[in-house]
Amino acid sequence: MLERLAHEGRTLGRTNTQNGGEDAASGDEDPASVDKNDASSVRAAPTHAAWEGAVAKHLNATASEGLRTLCSQPFVKATDLEKEAELIGMDTKELHSALRFLHSVGSVLHYGSGTQDLSQKVQETVFMQPQFIIDTIKYAIWEVRAEDVNDELRTLETQIHNKSRSMQMDLKLHFESVELTRSLLTGVWDLAKGLDEKPKFKRQNNTPMLDLLKRFMLLRVLVGPCDVKLEPYVVPAMLPTQVLLPEYITPE
Repeated sequence: MLERLAHEGRTLGRTNTQNGGEDAASGDEDPASVDKNDASSVRAAPTHAAWEGAVAKHLNATASEGLRTLCSQPFVKATDLEKEAELIGMDTKELHSALRFLHSVGSVLHYGSGTQDLSQKVQETVFMQPQFIIDTIKYAIWEVRAEDVNDELRTLETQIHNKSRSMQMDLKLHFESVELTRSLLTGVWDLAKGLDEKPKFKRQNNTPMLDLLKRFMLLRVLVGPCDVKLEPYVVPAMLPTQVLLPEYITPE
């Protein structure tokens, strides 16, 4: 589908260029006086509006309701995308070619089977909204210094203190020893809201979100209880940093 959209955009751009040339010829300027070596005078780039129009036209003509629904989700299974894409004539090879390109430009994130050190669950997931991953991370890695905390997290911290004594103690532990309890993290995800005051996350998404953080080594599981619901984590990015003593840099 990506290749078809690009082709349609280029075709529409050429059509606009031809129309522009006719308008120029109907004016006072003599077409023969146009410098043919000046690319900008004979070939105009497609406008943003023309490109958006081409994309909208193509999507309206081809995209199914099921595909639209999938693409509106924060993340989906690659197999579900393959099934819906096939219904509109887009084969698996073309879909994954498009996903690789969109991943390279940051429009979607898909860590496919060639990605090392990631679980099969993450490899089979397509993150349609990269901001979703950013939001997932920012509620796990907090700024330690109060002056570095933004207003959103300040508000969230106040909510934690007002919600329960347990979450308050877990947050204190998080700041003092960079140990993060699963109950605190999932509790923070429950409290997080968007600009529309609606919850940012759904509870059924907690497991893949945690898996993503662990596979990216943003969370490391500490030795703890066997119950996965109680497992504690350490957040490497929050570990204190300091200048090494000279003897560690240049031993005698």
